[in-house]
Amino acid sequence: MHKSRAPVLVNAPYAGGLQLTTPPGGFDDPWLGTPGGDPFPISLSNPLFPLRGTYPVYPKTVRNPYVNQWNLSVQRQIGANWLVSGNYLGTSTIHLWASNDIDPVIVRAEAACSIYGVTYTPCSSRNNYDARRSLYLQNQNEGQYFGVVAQLDDGATSNYHGLLLSVQHRRTNGLTVQGNYTWSHCIGDLEEAQLGIPAQYEYPGIRTYYRGNCNQDRRHNFNLSTVYETPRIGGDKLRALTGGWRVSGIVRIVSGSFLTITSGIDTSLTNALGGDRANQVLPTPYPATQTADQWINRAAFAQPTDGQWGNMSVNNILGPGSIRIDLGLTRTFRVRENHSIELRGEAFNVPNHVNLNNPTTTLSNTLFGKITTVGDPRILQFALKYAF
Repeated sequence: MHKSRAPVLVNAPYAGGLQLTTPPGGFDDPWLGTPGGDPFPISLSNPLFPLRGTYPVYPKTVRNPYVNQWNLSVQRQIGANWLVSGNYLGTSTIHLWASNDIDPVIVRAEAACSIYGVTYTPCSSRNNYDARRSLYLQNQNEGQYFGVVAQLDDGATSNYHGLLLSVQHRRTNGLTVQGNYTWSHCIGDLEEAQLGIPAQYEYPGIRTYYRGNCNQDRRHNFNLSTVYETPRIGGDKLRALTGGWRVSGIVRIVSGSFLTITSGIDTSLTNALGGDRANQVLPTPYPATQTADQWINRAAFAQPTDGQWGNMSVNNILGPGSIRIDLGLTRTFRVRENHSIELRGEAFNVPNHVNLNNPTTTLSNTLFGKITTVGDPRILQFALKYAF
């Protein structure tokens, strides 16, 4: 069955743009020297199709994404104040949006070839992308007007499975505790919120090459928060000094995100614009001891041969995790009716733990495998507030 397609109305011939760099007539006469003079308003009676134009294309029938969710929970109260629970969470997302280039650059393995009377040696190189585009090979006269034609693909999917363990202690004797730990895994296709250029998939029909751990996947996630208010005991002076202070703490420990090792070179010869991946040549991609200077082992990877796709999967290199401990101390002093003073002190990353950011993952980069930035150090802040 044939499905017609509708181009976006911000592209030629329905809309267009013209950029002039240092026009000879300046702002007084910007179209001086431009063939035909002022091109506006654009006439659709003789629309202009630029050579190698790029077009996002939406099929007439696009299905919207939808989500199936299911869960199973078990809870148990311990004593009068504690509640523990275990939860299984499952999610399946259907019809995620991605994109295919329906005018891909065709890779030909011949040592030499002739395309419309022009000989290329080798047949596929980084210098003849336009000559190898699918529509151009089918029809030179019409195909020359098309470059990347990114068509919306609504067939991507993802799924998530997680085990959530939680504990709660309701406020008793000034103490409140909440904690949870999540062990989960998300697998999915690459998705995009809005169709753009270039297309995510260089070739139609190879969506599985882009399926792997989700960008937001965090395998382990632990959170603990607690608040304790000191009791008001003793005489008036002792209560005034020691009672009513609220001590709060937040602990968060998260495993790293998953990264993709790219070659940094168009090794597939498809004009992939940096999206090609490297080959893994050693069993493990990590060094014996991971440090900021060598988080990923450079010797474990190699550039693919020109015309080949790398064997690395998407999002399968684990980056560094993070540990964050924050503390807060507050106290409110009542001055008189409807007047109060609040003292607040907060400390972020109390142990001054070094949380490494992700390493460089482009194989052609001289900093490949190295981590050059870190998260925030210990930060202290104090505040005084008068309320009336």
